[in-house]
Amino acid sequence: MALKQTARRRERRGHERADARLSMRVDSRHEDTARIVTESQNISGSGVYCRSEHYLAPLSKVALTIVLPSLVIDWGPNNTGGVTFFTESGVVGAGPTFSPKIVLAAQAGVDTDEYDIQVIAHEFAHYVEFAFGRSDSIGGPHRFGDRLDPRVAWSEGWGYFWAGFVNDDPVMIDSFGTNQGQASQFNVETSFSRPGWWSESSAWSILWDLYDSTNDTGNGDNVAIGAAPIWAALTGGARSAEAFTSLFTAVSALKQANQANATLISQINTLVTFHNTVAATLDDFGSTETNNAGFPEVLPIYRTVTPSATAFTVPSNILFPNDSQNGTDNKLGIRHYLRLAGPRTVRITASTPVSTQDPDVVVYKNGVQQVGILSCTTQPCGETGGNEDFTANLGAGTYVIEVYECNNAGCGTTGTQANTTITMTVQ
Repeated sequence: MALKQTARRRERRGHERADARLSMRVDSRHEDTARIVTESQNISGSGVYCRSEHYLAPLSKVALTIVLPSLVIDWGPNNTGGVTFFTESGVVGAGPTFSPKIVLAAQAGVDTDEYDIQVIAHEFAHYVEFAFGRSDSIGGPHRFGDRLDPRVAWSEGWGYFWAGFVNDDPVMIDSFGTNQGQASQFNVETSFSRPGWWSESSAWSILWDLYDSTNDTGNGDNVAIGAAPIWAALTGGARSAEAFTSLFTAVSALKQANQANATLISQINTLVTFHNTVAATLDDFGSTETNNAGFPEVLPIYRTVTPSATAFTVPSNILFPNDSQNGTDNKLGIRHYLRLAGPRTVRITASTPVSTQDPDVVVYKNGVQQVGILSCTTQPCGETGGNEDFTANLGAGTYVIEVYECNNAGCGTTGTQANTTITMTVQ
């Protein structure tokens, strides 16, 4: 049965570790107020599965000290069915800002997620990313088989793996409909579609096969390392990677941490190769990747740019219009990445020939948007008539530049989605 689509919103952040204790509402009765963050009045008045102990206990397998920021969980009766998500910052109604928050669907007769422990655990996994690791995901709608922006694919795959890990069960179940009488389900060990570095199902399958003790040799799985090495990689090398977080940064960090173990490296390579991804020479940037999902413009994943007055072009194309009926803005092909080394000061321009189109350029370092080094105060910046023109004073290190056409990426208001060629200079 196909996975019911959900939407999730995220916002960018710096990647500092948190220093506050986790607090959660445990049930409908007020208990120790030190443990309660907030509660929206729920139809059932319960929320029995929002127990901090349930979702925190597995962390003891991989982390001796658990220090997390406060978390708001909203399962109020006005929450729209089919819309469950995690966000890292925002506001609660007209109240103060918060960081972070999980919103659970709660539309009676349509979809309520307060008792779907796998769904809750999936969103909690994004919170764990926020608190311990790093996620550069842009969020958005996703469903089984979508060819996603690699940041989204990795984050969503991590979410489903974590749900299986927390509940000690690889089967994901999401109930919905009248009296929650329907359900979609899949197995993170055996269910994957369109395998590749753009696939959330490849991400969850690889993670589960690395973790569990059952080897499925037909799926390239002859490895079992448990949770600790995975955790070490995601909170270590992958967290500090210069490239955006993805399957590449995760696998690269895992291999780097275990490079002395030739047998394990070979097993990891076999598993990743099964998912149509180059493994033996894999690095953070996917520099040697050859799988282009059927579209040559997808590769290279990161284009290395050397400053020059010579103009070059970057595509922003709707390659997979049928992936996820609720939007294509987080799919593969919409956004492209450039790679630029500092230190240097550069002028960056981007333009399109159509006045209703809006090319956007965003500069990152280690996954964090850079503003102070630019000739503007917000990103995207330097816009004149929809085009970009700004300077960037780059320090030492590698910078990643994200390029996209705003209408294609779901942020435009002046045009419609269409395959677009963006002309750029970096000089």
